[in-house]
Amino acid sequence: MTGNIRNRNVRFYEEKEADRRAWEILHSEAVRAFPSQNDFIIQAINDFYDRHLAISDDPYLETREKEDAFADRIVEKVEQKVLGKMKSMKYKMTVYDEFLKEYEYRKKHCGVKDNIQKKQRDRER
Repeated sequence: MTGNIRNRNVRFYEEKEADRRAWEILHSEAVRAFPSQNDFIIQAINDFYDRHLAISDDPYLETREKEDAFADRIVEKVEQKVLGKMKSMKYKMTVYDEFLKEYEYRKKHCGVKDNIQKKQRDRER
């Protein structure tokens, strides 16, 4: 790449928590996903500034994002509960299906009569 290059040196003070954290992030595994540290820094600055402008233009953006995240957590919890109940219902249906199979087998092979109570009620009428 040819053209004008602009250089900016940045100091990271080990005594300052924010500086130390930025240095650690800059040298973390996550940064290796970018082509270079330079690309990572440029992307980070641009993303930060774009977000800053978005919040300046829409002061409720952060609040809506928090509300959306909260709603997503609620939906996730409800889904977990529903799926848990469905597993329980599936188990109960399995037990019921096994009962019906056994009942049909006994009706066929052991002479279990179908609807004895219904027949008794019909006779009483």
